[in-house]
Amino acid sequence: MDTRTRILHAAVGVLNEHGLAELTQTRVARELGLRQSHVTYHFPTRGDLLRAAIESGCNRIAGQIDSARGAEHDSLET
Repeated sequence: MDTRTRILHAAVGVLNEHGLAELTQTRVARELGLRQSHVTYHFPTRGDLLRAAIESGCNRIAGQIDSARGAEHDSLET
């Protein structure tokens, strides 16, 4: 898994566990054992990190919904 993806996963985890107020570049970097500069390189502002984390989380949910629909569709055909 590349660094950007790891950062996004950690950011989504921070949002889920601690809420919006706790989502900071420093917190995410600490969760991953990275320097804050690594997070800032990929997401220059907290807003960029938040936007990407929300998009990532929504995409994961959409993928799960699509998978469930596919499984439901497959079971109807058999």
